Amino acid sequence: QAPDEAGCDPCPPGMECPLGSDIRNLGGPLQHPVAKAGYMTLRTEPLQAYKCESARHCPGGPAGSCADHHDATSVGCGACMPGAFSDGGNCVPCDGNLDVLPFVLVMLMVFFGLVALVVAVSRDAIKQTQAGLTCV
Repeated sequence: QAPDEAGCDPCPPGMECPLGSDIRNLGGPLQHPVAKAGYMTLRTEPLQAYKCESARHCPGGPAGSCADHHDATSVGCGACMPGAFSDGGNCVPCDGNLDVLPFVLVMLMVFFGLVALVVAVSRDAIKQTQAGLTCV
């Protein structure tokens, strides 16, 4: 689009351009165009806004801004970061700490069940052997 009378380019779709925004300020502390909430821009294309499938994933802001644990290199913050997984549309970190208590309890129950089975079978075998020895 053509610049306006003041020599300013129109703000790209899906972007907010605060007063004094300048594309030459991208990546710096001075005013520059940023993505609106519900949109995101890639760091490699800071003026190309992508509408996000879910506005929760894209808070808006500087290039590469996504919700926690969402991959800022995926268009629309649509993928989870490595070490995270999608849970109902939100990316949550893999904690790496499996809840081992249920596993340990099951293993203990299996162990003691096997011990009880061996004792029960052995007791019958021992009684039969003792009965055979005393009859002589």
